[in-house]
Amino acid sequence: MTRALAVLVCALALLVPAAVHATSVLELTVPQHVADSVAVVEARVVGTRQTVDDATGRPLTHTRVLVLATLAGAAPAAFEISQWKGRVGETEFGFAGDGLLVPGTEVLLFVAQGDGRYWLTALAQSVWELAGRSDDARAVRQLDGLQFFERDPASGALTPARKGAAASVSTLGALRAAVRAAGGGR
Repeated sequence: MTRALAVLVCALALLVPAAVHATSVLELTVPQHVADSVAVVEARVVGTRQTVDDATGRPLTHTRVLVLATLAGAAPAAFEISQWKGRVGETEFGFAGDGLLVPGTEVLLFVAQGDGRYWLTALAQSVWELAGRSDDARAVRQLDGLQFFERDPASGALTPARKGAAASVSTLGALRAAVRAAGGGR
């Protein structure tokens, strides 16, 4: 095989779409996350319900949470987080990298508002599963299904994150302090 033919074969291989098993996202630091959120809350997930969006025909899953503490912004004592996922007939809808909110679990959430609903600010990276309420309780960020990118400060180009997802395991106390330091107050 000639060199030119080998280059052509490689170039064509790059054009063939591969199966998608991850959602590409810009990795957010805690200060960026706080700035993009209307609230940061510690909450207990209590239940879910599903509706179908009239305009798109796509399912929406609404997860009810009870707020245990508000670390930044403002949120009601209980509210629902909407996500584009669920089942319509025999068709399952959703995408890799969306947050998993399991009834009975306690979580730290970064939430945004739009269309009169609350949403996770940045998909699964906005969900930290908590193993208790004390400052030394383990906090694990959900990262399955996410491919992180970072912005090059000089060129502004997005490139795959060199270090991978930062701080996927922390303590609740460290997260509380990082939110406060980012201007979240309280």
